[in-house]
Amino acid sequence: MLLPIFSEVRGEGRSREYRIFGYAAFKLTGYRFSGASYQAPCSGSSRCISGSFVRFVDLTENFDYSPDGPRLGASVVALTPSASE
Repeated sequence: MLLPIFSEVRGEGRSREYRIFGYAAFKLTGYRFSGASYQAPCSGSSRCISGSFVRFVDLTENFDYSPDGPRLGASVVALTPSASE
């Protein structure tokens, strides 16, 4: 999965904006959340994830997005030019 790495935050609440610096590719190998787990590295009522960072993904790399992907309740992360570019 790609995790965004941000370098700047503006605003508050739902109008908060993040300046995305790049992405870190993360390989998820286990998790435990409320009511769901997969190869959980923790036990009891703890919530956790396990995995490893695979590599840094530069913003100049091409991404393929699918409009047919499942909607998982996530907010949109869009790449836009900054005011200084």
